[in-house]
Amino acid sequence: MRIAEQKQQIEEIISQGDAESAKELIDTYAAICPQDIDVISMRLNYCLMTGDLEAAAALALEGVRRLPLNGDMQYNLAYVYEVMQQWLEAYIGYCKAKYIYEYTGDEKVNSLEIETCANRMLERFEESMEYISNKKEGEEIKSKFQGVIGMQRNQFGLKENAFRSYEKIVGTYYYETYLKRRFVGVFKDQFLSHYQQGNENMDVIHLKAEFLNVVENDHIHLWDPAGTCDAEYLLPIACSKAPTIHCFQGTGQKYNIAQYADNHFNYYRVKNDTRILSTNKCYYGNPIPLRRLPDKKRLVLSIFVDGLAQCMLKGEDFQKNMPYTYEYFKKGTICNRAYNTAEWTYPSITNYVTGLNTIHHMLFHDAMDSAIPLDVPTLAEYFHEDGYYTAKFCGNWRIIPSYGHARGYDRFVYQHQWVGFKVQEVIADVIDHIEAFQDVNQYLWLSIGDLHDIADANDLPVDVQRDLPLELRTYEDVGATSAKQSFSRNKIEAYIHQIRHVDKWLHVLYSYLEETFPENEIIVSLFSDHGQGYLIENAHFLSKERSNVAFMFRGGDAEGKGIIEEIISASDYSNILRKLANVNLSEVPTDGRLPECFGGEAARDYALTESIHPKDPYQAVIFAENETFFFVNPDPVQDDGRFRLKDYQCWLEDTDRNRIEDSKKREKYLNIVLEHIAPILIYE
Repeated sequence: MRIAEQKQQIEEIISQGDAESAKELIDTYAAICPQDIDVISMRLNYCLMTGDLEAAAALALEGVRRLPLNGDMQYNLAYVYEVMQQWLEAYIGYCKAKYIYEYTGDEKVNSLEIETCANRMLERFEESMEYISNKKEGEEIKSKFQGVIGMQRNQFGLKENAFRSYEKIVGTYYYETYLKRRFVGVFKDQFLSHYQQGNENMDVIHLKAEFLNVVENDHIHLWDPAGTCDAEYLLPIACSKAPTIHCFQGTGQKYNIAQYADNHFNYYRVKNDTRILSTNKCYYGNPIPLRRLPDKKRLVLSIFVDGLAQCMLKGEDFQKNMPYTYEYFKKGTICNRAYNTAEWTYPSITNYVTGLNTIHHMLFHDAMDSAIPLDVPTLAEYFHEDGYYTAKFCGNWRIIPSYGHARGYDRFVYQHQWVGFKVQEVIADVIDHIEAFQDVNQYLWLSIGDLHDIADANDLPVDVQRDLPLELRTYEDVGATSAKQSFSRNKIEAYIHQIRHVDKWLHVLYSYLEETFPENEIIVSLFSDHGQGYLIENAHFLSKERSNVAFMFRGGDAEGKGIIEEIISASDYSNILRKLANVNLSEVPTDGRLPECFGGEAARDYALTESIHPKDPYQAVIFAENETFFFVNPDPVQDDGRFRLKDYQCWLEDTDRNRIEDSKKREKYLNIVLEHIAPILIYE
């Protein structure tokens, strides 16, 4: 019996209510196609039939975890929540399902009916509130409801535009999830006259913003029972109205201090057991203990350079194109054969911070958004849990809080990189931050996006324009997206000069680090998410010019290793950085591992890069020691990330791009790819 016929038979048995036969048929089918996502739906329906709601909920959550952009999975979860009378969660699920169905144009679905279901969930929730008498429980549920309302603005994380538009989120609460929010303050108060004109410019295009966890009140008692009376803290405070007077009282002293800019965090150095009374409502951030733990690094720094291809840093080209970066990292470890797992920032950088490849985190869509799975810690969460004060300085709208990229960060600073976060501004703000928090152990991430200006056809810095003759500046099509660009010698030349421009500013940072920190107290890494399409000439979409990325470390056990030729996946980044910093918290299994050169048990035999992009063919490349395996499946990827396996092509090439006829190796790598993509195939 064909797969489609088996599935139809199971549906008919379930509709008839024959639980025993349904279970038998489902088990038989699951043995044949264990990775088919439809098995989850089958088992879920069986559990609903038998009344096992706990098992049904677990299956529904697994379905959404595997395919977060599948309308049926979101609908199934919403329905289970409805049966379990979890009204708000059901409301969110129905709203997500409706949005996905409408985006994909699914004609089998009646959006009005789903909207009616969603509205009914809110009505049920409001009815349930009438019976809650416990004040604490009532406040918690009210807070959840506010979060649900707050996340409606971005379709519950499915469509976030605030970080690349004029949407006014500064001076308000931003909901990362319906259970977690941060207050968004103005990062620099010198723009006071600019942003206070009718509050028209309270967005992250006009302003640089600071996202902090806060307590809202007009008073606070700074008290740490584990601390001494001499223990000191930095306490961030933003006021809702200016001027606001803060009265600080403690240890027999009293100070009245005015804060003249609203919605802007000032940092106050205060001692333990201090009471603060403010004349207006304020947003009190988490107090930062001013102490360094001696068994931890003073600074762990992640320098992310968007779009830096390793092919520009091979051999003498490294010293030529990035002389300052070369001089800094040649004392550490430079990995020549590190490969990304995806071809563009959104999926690739998620891989860096989680260790999950795209199939396992499913942040891949260019128009519908998703979030890092909650069951896997982020890199920043590891460092935060280990006692580091964590901060991120970023202007990339693909690395934002609604995607989960603020998780684990005490301080998240953002302004769109085209406006306020060019390389020189990032470096200046980062050095200021390191100086401000020099009394604590720091983990810090900074994003540099200037190399994207080539693909995005933005104006380049004057020092770059100076070095480009007119024949290199003639008009060329920018392509459908920055990732889909054709080979261009003009762009390559501009790219090289832009790399040198970035390197000059990084030199300022390197010099500061060497002058400020002893070598044994710091870990620094520099890495990238993808190369460039315009570097590839007459080769596969995922060739090394796009997939082989910059990847280097300095400090700790990385010192003195020099050039490393071991195959490394970007999935390994978190493992490497935590090993170098001695962050030894228990790990959640991911696709990452610790490379042999950093103390791991064995080197990788290969690294896999893939492209999962809606409406495009699925493509994958395996980079092995002496050969490269290419795989192309022409069936378009659907909006939920799945596709049909048919008419695929695959072949082998040597390191010089000559075809290799080796059926044994071809079969070996083909099986690796087929096993890898099994969870996102459509089985018919």
